[in-house]
Order: sequence, then C-alpha cells, then structure tokens
Amino acid sequence: MQAEYTRAEFMQIVKLLASNMDKYTGKIAYAANKNLRRAKEELEDIEAERKPTQEYTDYNKARIELCKKLAKRKNGEPVIENDQFVFKDDKQADIELAVLAKTNEAVIKAQQAQLEAFDKALEDKVTIEWYELAYDEKAIENLNGSALYPIMEFFAAAPVLEKK
Repeated sequence: MQAEYTRAEFMQIVKLLASNMDKYTGKIAYAANKNLRRAKEELEDIEAERKPTQEYTDYNKARIELCKKLAKRKNGEPVIENDQFVFKDDKQADIELAVLAKTNEAVIKAQQAQLEAFDKALEDKVTIEWYELAYDEKAIENLNGSALYPIMEFFAAAPVLEKK
C-alpha cells in the first residue's frame, strides 16, 4: 500500500516503529521488519542531509579542544558543569573562542544554512510502498499507542468501529 507523508511524519513513524520492534510478534513483527527495511534507505537519505560537513566537524573538534585547554582542572581532567566547560578565565575563553569562530565564520554560516534547509525540507513529501497486512484485532490488542501508531499504516483496511 502506497502512503505519502511529510519527511517529519515519516521520520517519526520509522523511529517509533524501530523503537517498538520488541513489542511486535508474528505477522506484525514480520511486516514491521519488512517495512523498516523498505524505509531504511529513505531515512538514511534524510539523515545524511543533516550530517555536518567535514569542515564543520573539524571546527567543532578544534572548539572542544580549545575549551578543554582553557578549562579549570580537577584531578587532571577539565571541569564540566551542566554540560558546559568551566573556564579558568571566562574573558580569555570568550576571546579565544571568538577568534576561532571568526576564523571559521564561513564554515559556521554554511552549517547554519544547511540546518535551516534541512528544517525546511522536513515539510517535503515522501512516498513509500508499505508491505500490507490484513487487519487483525487480536494481533494488536495488547499494544500501546506508541507501538500501535506506526503499524496502523500497514493494514489494508481497518474496520470502522460502529457505536452500539
């Protein structure tokens, strides 16, 4: 069955599917596995667009090394609080980091532009051909919402529930 999603929706469905694989059994596990394989290439293409360039990776590595060099030390290791380096001299660290950023300004701007383009592209459409399953209420009765949500896309026709 063919389905169309925004890239953001597609990524959410595939990630939920992958994170719930241990909850699926039988026919559903088979379909989930098959559909994960079908989605893998598209997901890898989307993720590759977010990957930083080698130049930005090199800049970021140099920035982290500079932070380590300028950080306070405790037992020979840089001090980190709240996921941030604690500097011996904040003003000196600001100056040296600003010089590094200025030297790599074009690389930083290119990375920011790449991430903005990625965010914008999340609204682009993706079409995928899912492996189809016949609806089986018994097979899904013990699944929670996050496990159920991605596999509902695979059912050829789910019955419409009628009010009694």
